[in-house]
Amino acid sequence: PHSNGLMHLHQSLPPGELTVAVPLAKAGYYTAAIGKWHIGRDAQAQFSHVQVDRDGSATGNWLDALRDRPRGKPFFFWLASRDPHRPWNTDDDQTGFAYDPASISLPAGFVEGPGTREEFALYYAEVSRFDRDVGAVMAELEAQDALHNTLVIVMSDNGRPFHGGKQLLYDDGIKTPFILHWPAQIPRAGIREQLLSAIDIAPTLLELAGVAPLPGMQGVSFAATLSNPDRPVRTYVFAERNWHSGDAHERLVRSLQWAYKENQYPLHGDCIGSSYQGKPSFRELEQAYRNGDTEVDEHCFDAVRPPTELLPVGDSGELVRNNLVA
Repeated sequence: PHSNGLMHLHQSLPPGELTVAVPLAKAGYYTAAIGKWHIGRDAQAQFSHVQVDRDGSATGNWLDALRDRPRGKPFFFWLASRDPHRPWNTDDDQTGFAYDPASISLPAGFVEGPGTREEFALYYAEVSRFDRDVGAVMAELEAQDALHNTLVIVMSDNGRPFHGGKQLLYDDGIKTPFILHWPAQIPRAGIREQLLSAIDIAPTLLELAGVAPLPGMQGVSFAATLSNPDRPVRTYVFAERNWHSGDAHERLVRSLQWAYKENQYPLHGDCIGSSYQGKPSFRELEQAYRNGDTEVDEHCFDAVRPPTELLPVGDSGELVRNNLVA
């Protein structure tokens, strides 16, 4: 983010910075952004059509936009949902989603408690609504006879909005869902053990469209791996944290075996200053920590963190938080 100047939440994309929609439009693509919008008003002019939606899931206009696209032109749609995002909001949806808090499974690292269960039940409801909305897009593309030759990317921009996830540079914050669907060009379905970065998406789309990458693009195309899953893309990926509901300054480089992390503001633990401190799940975690629960991640409450951390990747593929100081 520091490379393009959009480092903090609620900032606008600076003048002169281009989205992938600009070179695609020059190549004849119809470009549209429908739903949640989070990079400022000026960048909207870079798309053929922008429809900002702030209601509920922000997906209410997705299908109409797909149906209204000009036929006979290649297209790029950025369909942005608010789901799953705090504050939880599924009451406005006529279909409705509900999970019994007593019957759900909690992820590792969360303590057993009624508040935690209630929060995750609502979170899972929004995840399910998003799944439904993606399914509706796939069905619409199929009805238009466009699904077979359309690359669909389903992704999240950050980890789940709970302590230990969103805003942090550990795996629960940066190892996010990323699914590709393109029957015409992906012969082998399955899980790929590869490193990709969000900055790799734009150069990949441009290569697939036959367009040269923009000068200064730091990402690398992963187009070749779609048909050849054994071809590696990256040896390392990079992540940074700057400001989100509070000051922070962290940098991380991760390989498939290790992660090296710098904490330039080390005088607080991972959870201090978190926007989730007032949530029931955090209060129950904090109470468990005070009660001496050995299952609680103590790093959350460290008064001082090491300026650097060298973290191995365990057998599960996740980082092991043992704070090896470099």
